[in-house]
Amino acid sequence: MEIISKINQPTVRIGFVPLNDAAPLLLAQELDLFQKHGLNVKLSRELGWASVRDKVVTGELDGAHSIIGLPLCSMVAGQFSRTLPVIAPLITSLQGNAITIGSKYREAGLQTPKAMFEHLAKSKSSRSLTFAIVSKFSSHLILVRQWLRNGGLNPDTDANIVVLPPPQMVHHLKAGHIDGYCVGEPWNSLSVMIGHGFCAATSVEISPYHPEKILMLSRSFADKEPELSRKLVSAISEACQLCDMSEHRPLLSQVLARNDYLNLSPEILKDSLEGTLLRKNNPALDNNSDFILFSGSGVNSPNSQKKSWIYNGLREAGSLLESGRSIFQSMKEIYRSDYLKETNDSLSSVQSEQPEAPLAI
Repeated sequence: MEIISKINQPTVRIGFVPLNDAAPLLLAQELDLFQKHGLNVKLSRELGWASVRDKVVTGELDGAHSIIGLPLCSMVAGQFSRTLPVIAPLITSLQGNAITIGSKYREAGLQTPKAMFEHLAKSKSSRSLTFAIVSKFSSHLILVRQWLRNGGLNPDTDANIVVLPPPQMVHHLKAGHIDGYCVGEPWNSLSVMIGHGFCAATSVEISPYHPEKILMLSRSFADKEPELSRKLVSAISEACQLCDMSEHRPLLSQVLARNDYLNLSPEILKDSLEGTLLRKNNPALDNNSDFILFSGSGVNSPNSQKKSWIYNGLREAGSLLESGRSIFQSMKEIYRSDYLKETNDSLSSVQSEQPEAPLAI
């Protein structure tokens, strides 16, 4: 397809947080896929998810790569009772997270939540067992609570879950302020690489095929620019397909390594995309499943199965305090599968088949 010139194309402003799973946006920019689809996109590196939420809601950004539950933040705060400020027309990745605990626990042979809890209690520590996540509206909260329950603990009474920006987690684990964290890559691999962390589990073990990141668009932008919105979904969908192809991983690692993106070595990033460092660190981890999925059968659709996983998990965790019906009904307006259905016909059929397994909370 002929590359379309940027001349006279309105600028579409899209935010991202520097993580491996921002790869579809970064690759789309690097390979001129946005231009190919008739778009002039300006990417904006953001500090964290609060910044992303505020800038998309206020219109400073037209959209962003986002954690799955971020569109629900403003609803819960009661700021938008009538008009929903954002929509999520695309799932950009599944899985790709891990739980990293302090290496001191591994050295002591304590790798389960219950063993860590009992060790801390015996040591008469002044604080409770503490784990960090990136947001109260992310998959990480759902995953760490499920891991704690699977390990014999009550996540509401036996552990303290705090919010930290991903780049700060390695430092706080090293300093002993937290006992572990749940985050996306490369922050687990970095902790393992420098010897301060041990990978206790990946999200493949905890909840296979769980939805992880989305494309979030300002509702006002989507309503005002429906054609541009669909072109954006189409371009990023194509990028997701490329990200999932093993032959593109070296290029993808080079792109992510850039100073204005993740600013890490391509070798580390390639290993972290595949979960290599984490699995070598812990031979008990699943070595046969894909660590992260960007594309495949059913991967990118914000379907009812994924919406239920998000809703049930966040409600169980206490992030959705409303009785339920209005938020669940509103999710149908937020997580929109019609955009992807309308753009799929224009994409090359290069998806690899992946099973869509049940998602359990």
